[in-house]
Amino acid sequence: MLGKSSLMNVLSGRHSQNLQISGDVYLNSSLTTALQRTRSGMIGYVEQDELFIETMNLEEHLIFQVN
Repeated sequence: MLGKSSLMNVLSGRHSQNLQISGDVYLNSSLTTALQRTRSGMIGYVEQDELFIETMNLEEHLIFQVN
């Protein structure tokens, strides 16, 4: 069964090698490989269960999550 997290992992190239996928992913009208998407850093997301600290603003949280 595939859900939102699985879709995001496939789009960002972070999916398990055991997962069989078919189809193509285009980025800015160019066909991409999973390796290109992983290394480019152009597709990313913050998972839902991440820690949020009340004293930090949005910008600080994004910087914290990236590191």
